[in-house]
This record gives sequence, structure tokens and C-alpha cells, in this order.
Amino acid sequence: MEAAQLFALAEDRELVTPEIHYPPNDFYGHAHILKQYTGLPLDQPLKVAIQHGFRRTDLIWISDLTARVPVFLCSNEEMARAFEKQTLGPEKAVPIGFPMMYLPNFGAPPPPDERCLVAFPTHSTHTITKTFDVDAFARRIEGYGQQFDRILICVYWKNVLDGLAQTLIDAGFECTTAGHMFDPEFLLRLSSILQSATALYTNELGTQVLYATLMNIPVWIDKQDIRVSAESGAILQRDGADGSHHRHFIDLARLFAEPRDKVSEEQFQYVADLTGLADFKSKDELREILAIAEAMYPSFERKHFVNGLIKPKRWRHFAHRLSSRIQRTIHRPESKHYDVKV
Repeated sequence: MEAAQLFALAEDRELVTPEIHYPPNDFYGHAHILKQYTGLPLDQPLKVAIQHGFRRTDLIWISDLTARVPVFLCSNEEMARAFEKQTLGPEKAVPIGFPMMYLPNFGAPPPPDERCLVAFPTHSTHTITKTFDVDAFARRIEGYGQQFDRILICVYWKNVLDGLAQTLIDAGFECTTAGHMFDPEFLLRLSSILQSATALYTNELGTQVLYATLMNIPVWIDKQDIRVSAESGAILQRDGADGSHHRHFIDLARLFAEPRDKVSEEQFQYVADLTGLADFKSKDELREILAIAEAMYPSFERKHFVNGLIKPKRWRHFAHRLSSRIQRTIHRPESKHYDVKV
């Protein structure tokens, strides 16, 4: 992909969506995908909140707990139980797997014409900047890539804008991107990139490991020393936790620590359970869930919100519940550095 095309796809933008649960519902086009799958109009706001990716702690996002909709669509039964334990009361959680599973091109790719290693460097976000030794990353890719006909590096939109893609292109690597996180075609583009892979390498655990495994693409994690920084300590604590202390992260780091020629049964089953593959819904099943949420919405909105804001009594109840939640200390392993920008 040419540098100009990379920058065009990565260009920062506003999120345009009709969703009531704004902005999380259409991160990476999640709501857009579910509407396409079920045949609902794209301009119809869903009366559900949709889980955003792989959670790095057991705590549900506050924005999901206080959403103006009565149903939370999540990955699996474990996440559903966590939500209903932490929420304010009447909302219901329904496991449906990951939204990417509902793409028309999601699944094990056909045998490629060439052996292609796709590499995913760790990525920054709107609020968090991650940096690492790019030269060391390049040397690792070159080493692993000797067994392949082609090397393709998928760079996250924020890091395209920060110059990482250009640095890698200047070093002679072929780069691509799935586009901006507010682009409704993000996951469709990402799925196509994964479809081209014979194997996948990354320097930090992320959802790409889960997606590749579900698509039966072997993947491994060769972790690097990563520096994480933010504009303030509060932002760093809120958004910078790497989750490496969490049991799922520990298990995944062990399972994907070494290169493999194929996905093992243990790897696939662990990821299938974590992502809720068994909870995947047919079109009719998902339509029914969305219809039930639609029917629940008017009374839920009247009872708990006024002019789009949580009623004071409900907010006091939530504040009490929030104060009683166990606050976990962010684990900061030696392999990472945490800074505050000044």
C-alpha cells in the first residue's frame, strides 16, 4: 500500500453514527456490522450497548454500566456475569461473541498463493502513546520472515499518523493498515488483511491474536520493551493498564509464546471460549435480541433518564455501587515503562 493511501485511511476524523450509546457502539464499526448482518437500516440506532474488544480487567467500562440502553451485548457468559454483577440493576447482558464474527468474510482463509508473514506492532490510541525499539522490531521480522515469501506489516491508524509506517517503509518493508477506528469498514479491511496471512507475529498481545486464532492462522507473541505515556497521570491510570496481571493475559502469553506452523487445539479452544464463539447468533436470533431491546427501551429510558442524563436517584445508587467496587492496582511489569507527558 502506498504511503499516501495509508495516510488517507488513517486520517483522524469524527465518529459519524446514529447510535444512542455514543461513541463506544461504533468503535471499529461494531454496530454497523450487526445491522448489516441482521438487515436492519444503517441509520437505525440500536437499543443495546456493545462490548468494545478484549477487556484487560474484570471491570466493565463505566460508560457501558451507565448506558442509556437496556441490553449489553458482550462476548461470553463470563463477561455477562461480570456486567450483571457490576451494573445498576435492570439491564441485561447477552453474550453473542465478537462483532467481527458477523462479517461475511470472517473465517479460515483459503491456502494462499504465497507464504506471507503479517506483523502487528503494538499501537497507540487517542490518549495513550506507545513506543518501542523499531530497529529491534524490524530485525525480528526479518529473522522470522526468512521462512516466508512476503512480509506485510499492519500499522494501526494512530501510528501511521505518528510516523511508524513511514519509518518501516523507508527501511524497505511493505505496510498496510485497517484504517481509522471510526471507519465502519475497519474490521472488514482487517479481516481481509488476516486472510492474506500464512502466519502472524506481534510484539504485544492484542485482539489480532484472537482473530487470527479463530481464523486458524498460527500466531505468536515476541514481547518487546514498550514505553507507555500520556498527558496526565489520571489518563495513564485510566487507559494505560496493560492487563498483564490478568489470568487471561497470563494464559495467552504462555499459549502464544512460541512460533508454530499451525494453531493447536489448546490455543483454539481457549480463544473460542474467551471470545464466545459458541455464543454466535444466527440472523434470526440476533434480530430477536435487538427487537427485545427495542421494546424495552422506552420504559427504561423514562424510568432512569431525563433529557439524556441519569436521574439523580439512579446516579446516587451507581456512585454507591462504584465506591464499593474493588479497585485493582495497575500491575506494571519490568518489560514496560510508564511516563506522563509534560
